[in-house]
Amino acid sequence: DHVPPPHVDLYGLGPRVPMLLISPWARQGFVAGELLEFSSVLKMIETIWGLPSLTERDGEASDMLELFDFEGEPAPRLLREPRDCSSVV
Repeated sequence: DHVPPPHVDLYGLGPRVPMLLISPWARQGFVAGELLEFSSVLKMIETIWGLPSLTERDGEASDMLELFDFEGEPAPRLLREPRDCSSVV
């Protein structure tokens, strides 16, 4: 990667890693512009449930809520119907 990660604390963020969000409430075709990190998942849980932050790192992380659209209807399922494989030996 040609972009060095920012140093947010003693440990830093490490190399950039792509994120693929799969959810019926994900904003389709949306590309996040904010800095996300692994602590952002924890921050989102804390935000949704009104919990205090466990550490300073997740307290300062983004909560990823801009990636979701909870106001609209969830996207339809894209999975195929389950197959009956009971006859396969």
